[in-house]
Amino acid sequence: MSKKKKSRQPQVSSQKAPSLTPDKGKWKMILLFIGVALVLYGNTLGHDYALDDDVVFLKNQFVQNGFSGFGDILSNGFITGFNGTNDQSYRPLVLMAFATEHAIFGNSPAIGHFINLLLYACCGLLVFKLMRLFFKEANIWIPVLIALVFMAHPVHTEAVANIKGRDDILHFLFAIGSVYYLMKYVNGGNKKQLIWSGLCYFAALLCKEMAVTFVAIIPLTLWFFTDWKWKRILTQTALYTGILGTYMLIRLSVLDGLTFDEDMRIVNNSLAAAGTEAERLSTSLMIMGLYVKLLFVPHPLSWDYSFNQISIVGLASWQTLISIALFAGLGIVAIRGFIKKDALAWGILFFLITMSIVSNVFIMLGATMGERFLFTPSLGFAMVLVLLVARINKSELTSLVLAKKKPFIVPIVIVLLLFTVKTMQRNTVWKDNQSLYESGVISAPNSTRTWSALGTSYRIQAETSQYASEKQSLFNEALRSYQKSVAILDDNFESWYNMGVVYNQLGSPENALLTFRKTVSISPTYANAWNNIGVHYFNKNEYDSAQANFQRAYDINPNDGNTVANMGLIYHNRGDLPSAISWYLRGLQLEPNNRNTAKNLALAYRQNGEPAKAVPYENLARRPQ
Repeated sequence: MSKKKKSRQPQVSSQKAPSLTPDKGKWKMILLFIGVALVLYGNTLGHDYALDDDVVFLKNQFVQNGFSGFGDILSNGFITGFNGTNDQSYRPLVLMAFATEHAIFGNSPAIGHFINLLLYACCGLLVFKLMRLFFKEANIWIPVLIALVFMAHPVHTEAVANIKGRDDILHFLFAIGSVYYLMKYVNGGNKKQLIWSGLCYFAALLCKEMAVTFVAIIPLTLWFFTDWKWKRILTQTALYTGILGTYMLIRLSVLDGLTFDEDMRIVNNSLAAAGTEAERLSTSLMIMGLYVKLLFVPHPLSWDYSFNQISIVGLASWQTLISIALFAGLGIVAIRGFIKKDALAWGILFFLITMSIVSNVFIMLGATMGERFLFTPSLGFAMVLVLLVARINKSELTSLVLAKKKPFIVPIVIVLLLFTVKTMQRNTVWKDNQSLYESGVISAPNSTRTWSALGTSYRIQAETSQYASEKQSLFNEALRSYQKSVAILDDNFESWYNMGVVYNQLGSPENALLTFRKTVSISPTYANAWNNIGVHYFNKNEYDSAQANFQRAYDINPNDGNTVANMGLIYHNRGDLPSAISWYLRGLQLEPNNRNTAKNLALAYRQNGEPAKAVPYENLARRPQ
């Protein structure tokens, strides 16, 4: 019995690598990947903004300032322009891209989706070009199919169909670009390519924190796809370590904190509900198994996996045991392949390394699980799938042999068709918040956050409706959704608060008061709830109780215009006009376009015998919204 010949990746030649394809061939590839992106995501071009697009675009003041917001973007955290907090993430390049888009095109969701589509086509093209460098002697179908499997994968819909997902797309382009230019440098020895590689890596860090893992991906790639020794590999890796160190120093100097500014809450990450560290680790490993499952069977997909969609499990649970067995097997294959420089092992290790930072195994994130976290790691899956099918069919990767291997091409084409159909279908739920949230309660019915989000969507529609019967119906739908949310997680104080807002709209102030009190019992620093409790007592002419609650809201957040103006109302109704005027003026400083505050201020001035001062505020109060 003859021994099987061990496969080994071809070594890099010391000569300059030949041109990969003629110019016409290159243009064909460019058009191919643009066409594929259009087929996959062309149906998103008519979509609206959704989910976190408010946070990073529509309601991010720095982005809305266009080019003049660049300074604030560079000197603050990712969501400072939205909520004023300066911690967690530093992704200035993403916000600068959004600010540039806004400066040129304004707030146009169609433009945002089109840019995402074009950038995604670039992702596919870059994967193809990198795979051509990895498999120089292979049939061109190998890199093409790897790129197509990557592009067609349905788990990418969260990143591509959602404009906010551009952080994942840009990160991928720059991170993979750093590897691509490094391999070009290895092949040709042109130091300009090395400079481009370093710049791409720095840009990737400025797009998303996952780029830190490429300090491990880069030496791994040099080991698998070059004949370099470890001393030279580690010397070369020092460049990227230095870039990472520089980025960390910048990040430390900009952010007030590197983690969340509050204790991890269950509503953010259900792993916070774990009773022991063993349970947290067991559940994290189980979730890693779910990620692998989604790569092979991407159904069902959800925009959210919050509490209690994924339950806490122990080390002895069957889900955890399967995950442990799975990753033990992958580890063995990866170690053996590492020694042999088997490209299959590179794909496995690429997945494991890039997932490590978002796995919740080593550090807790602000999310239990997210399909967006698979965007970059799925490249490893695409590579493993294509190579694995080739091996099962005993197909050599060279041009002459692979050309006759229909059993290799057919199963990949079937996968591509299935992925394409699923992707196109999944894109439709990202049309707007309503369709997304309605899909969420179907795919993740046990998530407190999906029901809360659906309730808010109904509430906003009700508040803007012009028809009384429709308003009533929508408010009732919102109330039912919030009730389901708190039934899943009683500590979801946002849902309790919003339930109180709905009760007020439905003419049930006593129920509203109960839910606002429930809100502050869970979260004593929820200023809006204290303010609304104050409004309840104000409407009953119980001014002492109203003032006490307004004061609590003010102590928590002295920069809320509504609370400040409400303090003015207290003094106004007591006849202390100078104090009322002082509070109203400060309220208008915080919210310059608040017509109610302007109207009350004008009235206070007239009652205080200062009609001339009232006029500009009367004019402001009459302005259309």
